[in-house]
Amino acid sequence: MEYATSLFETATIERYVGYLRRLLEGMVAEETQAVDQLPMLAASERDQLLYKWNDTAVEYPERSASMSCSRSR
Repeated sequence: MEYATSLFETATIERYVGYLRRLLEGMVAEETQAVDQLPMLAASERDQLLYKWNDTAVEYPERSASMSCSRSR
């Protein structure tokens, strides 16, 4: 594969090729599938994006919003 090596790292191009391969495999497997429903990410990458990097839950104090507004006045 040819690409601008000064613009992209090899790992980036390999990842993009993987995305394209999964899209093409999805098209062949289910030819009537809408493009936006085709898989692009590997299961491990999808898990990382949706769950590991998105694990931003924070516990907040159990005060009601009305109590903190009335006390600040």
